Amino acid sequence: MLRMANLSDREIQVMEMSQQLTMAFEQVQACNRQMQLCKNQMSKTNITMNEVQKSNAKMYRACGRMFVLADPAQLKKDLQSDIDRIQSEHNRCDEMAKNFEAKKQILTAQLNDLTPKEKK
Repeated sequence: MLRMANLSDREIQVMEMSQQLTMAFEQVQACNRQMQLCKNQMSKTNITMNEVQKSNAKMYRACGRMFVLADPAQLKKDLQSDIDRIQSEHNRCDEMAKNFEAKKQILTAQLNDLTPKEKK
């Protein structure tokens, strides 16, 4: 705390913006990781959906540590709802990433305005 008392208001503002910028970078990275997870889930679900659509025979569905005999129509319905949920999550993360990216650009511009330019 004593060190902060020796800093000017401008230096404190630069430190706070730097912290906010770091947090914005981390938030963008988190959104990108979540979108990648959604893509992976989507791929797996689409593969499963294609296999279910090939056959009309009853199939087994994982239920915890057990497998339960399931009707293909119900499996298709469940898989389609999974696909819709994954797509919704991906869209939400994409929107959040765009917002954080805009926040990051604003903070970068503000930080550039606050930091003194070196003379050449």
